[in-house]
Amino acid sequence: MILSYPWVFPVLRDWFPRGSPQLMYIWYAMGVASLAVLVYYGSQFFIGAWDGLKNRSANMHTLIALGTGVAWIYSTIAMLFPQLFPSQEFTDVYYDVTVVVTALEMLARETSQAANIPVEFQRRGTEKRLNPNVELALYLMAQEALNNVARHAQASQACLSMSFTPQAVTLQVTDDGKGFEVPKSPAEFAPCP
Repeated sequence: MILSYPWVFPVLRDWFPRGSPQLMYIWYAMGVASLAVLVYYGSQFFIGAWDGLKNRSANMHTLIALGTGVAWIYSTIAMLFPQLFPSQEFTDVYYDVTVVVTALEMLARETSQAANIPVEFQRRGTEKRLNPNVELALYLMAQEALNNVARHAQASQACLSMSFTPQAVTLQVTDDGKGFEVPKSPAEFAPCP
């Protein structure tokens, strides 16, 4: 994902300048890799979206399939036909967006199966590019929160939601399990010897 934004990182900016053949090779590889993720892990979303469309009803599968599919198609067109766009800034790829949303949905499903707790995934707003470090941090926080739900909350259901607004991205994990009292000081989290 870092190679989606090489101009953000000083060293990578020199190695992979915008429009260079080196960057294009990396983006070709990312396109193929993200397509593999969409076909292997994301196929259930496209199948669910197709079933929903046949019944004239949109569902979460429709939303995820549409968002990830459009991001992949846009990225591929921008990479293969950059001359179609008015400026080079519009030819950035969004393969990382397709993978992050799919990864969070799969995390919710895998946690649901492993812990035998229904975990719903909700996505609100229009997906947008995030710094790769932010994407990784969001995934790791979601993973840890769902692990805590499974291990400690004694919950019968949970929800992982990701909201995109123009100003922020919000990740929220909720459950119906038992909670705990939040200490007044962070020092109270650590047990005393």
